[in-house]
Amino acid sequence: MLDWLKDILGDSYTEDIDKKISQKIGEGFVAKSDFNQTNETKKQLETQIADRDKQLEELKKLDAPSLQAKITQLQDENAKQKSDYEQKIADMAFSSALDNALSAAGAKNVKAVKALLDTNTLIFKDGKIVGLDDQLTQLKKTDGYLLNDNPDVGSVQSTGGSKEKVDFSKMTYSQMVDYAKTHPNTTFD
Repeated sequence: MLDWLKDILGDSYTEDIDKKISQKIGEGFVAKSDFNQTNETKKQLETQIADRDKQLEELKKLDAPSLQAKITQLQDENAKQKSDYEQKIADMAFSSALDNALSAAGAKNVKAVKALLDTNTLIFKDGKIVGLDDQLTQLKKTDGYLLNDNPDVGSVQSTGGSKEKVDFSKMTYSQMVDYAKTHPNTTFD
């Protein structure tokens, strides 16, 4: 509930106004995981630009034979940095997809459930995590208290066009608003 809105509007406040404002607020935000991934990418690129500038300054100080050796060295370093960077981006995309999948599966504590999964056997392919369903089924048997009993209550239309099941009956209003913020194109059926 947007209590601050009640304070501002006083007697003019209605639940309908609250719902409409909450929905509009949700449209203006991106998922935290997407923001963090973009922010991390930006930081990495800024670091790479600064490194390249330093490299160019060093190259200006060298003669021809040492210049060629330095160029070869820098090419090797840049190739390694690119590979490391691509791996880091892939890891962030996997982690974000896993967090979203665990939330959709009804994990009460994503971090705790993640710690019990064998992530080395999971395969991230085409935006989906192969092997997760099997591990979650096993986890429900051994540590079922970490997962909601019935995450398939309530239907949500996600941005991909496919139906994703979320139990809104167990969510508070603020949890639903938070969910709408992290899933901006969600429609509540």
